[in-house]
Amino acid sequence: AAVALFDECRFIIVQETLEGEIAVESRGKHGFGFDPVFWIPGRNGTLAELGETEKNNISHRGKAFRGLARFFR
Repeated sequence: AAVALFDECRFIIVQETLEGEIAVESRGKHGFGFDPVFWIPGRNGTLAELGETEKNNISHRGKAFRGLARFFR
């Protein structure tokens, strides 16, 4: 995922990834889209099987927005 912010003086883009594989079967009830078939090898489950906090900590979107927030500290 990439997030971007721009104004008259700056253009900031932060891009992050989440490594995983496509699962053989759909598992889990949390999330949307590809979450039930996106297998996270290090977690031994799909994104849809993770709790919201854990998912936000490892997700590409969460990492990108936290990276963008560093520009405002």
